[in-house]
Amino acid sequence: MDAAQTVEEVICAVPMPEGDGLPRILNGHGKRAEAIGRQMQQLQNDQGHVLVTGIDPGDYAEIRKIVHGVQYHAGAKTLKTQETAERLPGSVGIISDTSVPSSAPEELSVIAEYLGCYTFQIDPLSVTHLTHLMQQMKSASAASVILVVYDEETALPDVVAGLTDSPVISIRVGDRVASDLPSGTMTANSLVTAAYSAAKILKSVERIRSLQHPISPFTDAGTVDEQIHDALEILSEETKSDRRVNNVVSSEVRDALPSDSVP
Repeated sequence: MDAAQTVEEVICAVPMPEGDGLPRILNGHGKRAEAIGRQMQQLQNDQGHVLVTGIDPGDYAEIRKIVHGVQYHAGAKTLKTQETAERLPGSVGIISDTSVPSSAPEELSVIAEYLGCYTFQIDPLSVTHLTHLMQQMKSASAASVILVVYDEETALPDVVAGLTDSPVISIRVGDRVASDLPSGTMTANSLVTAAYSAAKILKSVERIRSLQHPISPFTDAGTVDEQIHDALEILSEETKSDRRVNNVVSSEVRDALPSDSVP
């Protein structure tokens, strides 16, 4: 680590696994605008574009003085330079329960779109209105992957998983301690992790397909879903790689701390 680099900047610049072909994303939560701006410039030089999450309006005003041509999404609190050119096959449906703030699915959509996914959102659902939920699932089931953001309604991800053949990834937001976790879904501990997981599934499907049979971004979900099982097996192997990367990040942060503060 460079001596001039702060612990804050090390944490902000979290490295993503090599070789997955997906762009890195910066975490701006609780970071200084100046540090975020420098990291944006560095990452833009590396990959040609950048997305930052957790940006408040005040930080945006400061960052735009450092990085020009940025676009701010107030609802999702994200900041980006430009879209990625590559569009992945299939689609990602986003569902949230009625207690989730609208900013969460908005942020999830922005992140997934930045990673190359075509996304669409379903109106907030509740398991207490099962008839409406089942009607909405007709549209949601067209997605190759479904992301469910929930807070109070722990049962929603499992209900959604029981009504579709598409893989379901659940993400819990909010401060309440969950008494149960969804048993019929993949789980992610953050919106960014969930978006990466969905993108990896779609990208794995793309790799499985031969170059002689390209998939349009708007290909019918049924065509893509025939190969989802193989894609999930590949994703399982890549998840092991992610854990190794997290260990590297923890080591970098530990090295950045004063020696007398490390247990």
